[in-house]
Amino acid sequence: AYELCALAFLEPAQFLQRVPSRPAAQPDCYGRLVKLVSSVSGPLVRLRHAAALEELQSLVHFQTKASEPGDGVQMTVDLSTCAGFAHLLHQDPAVLAADCEILRRLEPTLFEVLDESKETQSA
Repeated sequence: AYELCALAFLEPAQFLQRVPSRPAAQPDCYGRLVKLVSSVSGPLVRLRHAAALEELQSLVHFQTKASEPGDGVQMTVDLSTCAGFAHLLHQDPAVLAADCEILRRLEPTLFEVLDESKETQSA
């Protein structure tokens, strides 16, 4: 996308040759950008559901803001505090919808965080 943006600005004629004048009548595939929601906050212990995520047919990229143990997980309250992103792409929109639904069901327990209140009580 950045390359095409630069090309449009620097070489408009080349840009017009590379980009179709209108979109295809039928898309080659369907996609969704899923913003991940965290219902917990605290230091990350681990990310859960790795095997289930690997089984999603449409998942092409998965990135969380907190990925290493000790990274801070913030509870999602708005778009700027989303916990990460999942990029879904598939030729079948039904597969895409099903994978999105599975992802949403995994979300509430995706982040295992250190319960700092228990740590404070035991000290």
